[in-house]
Amino acid sequence: MKKAIKLVLIILPMLAVVFTLAAGVLVFSLAVISCNKDDYFEGEIIKKEFLEEHYEQRPVITLIYNGTVAVPVTTIWTYHYPKRWRLTVQRTKDEGNHEKQIYVTEECYDAVNVGDWFIYDKSFCSFTEPCEKSKEGEKQ
Repeated sequence: MKKAIKLVLIILPMLAVVFTLAAGVLVFSLAVISCNKDDYFEGEIIKKEFLEEHYEQRPVITLIYNGTVAVPVTTIWTYHYPKRWRLTVQRTKDEGNHEKQIYVTEECYDAVNVGDWFIYDKSFCSFTEPCEKSKEGEKQ
């Protein structure tokens, strides 16, 4: 009887660790999949915008902790936004308007007009604004 209790006391914590790790892997996998997914979207173009190329510099503060003291270190990041062509597309669904801003190629931008029906295609569209990021002092 004592051997069975010892066996249960050894197996239960091991099972808890295995299930915890499995749940963590599942949650991480779902998060990665949902973050990288370009969703399908279609609707009427309600706005066209051309955005000029520009640079932005943003300070990023990192805390370095040595066990007793936290020291803030500031790093300057440069964000380069190339020329961008953006469409605002609206669709009506479930008695509500849903809008998305979609970054497209210059050719696509020139081919469409406000009021046209637009269907998202990831070969020439993206929901993510094009941007390159670099640290101060890095060579580009």
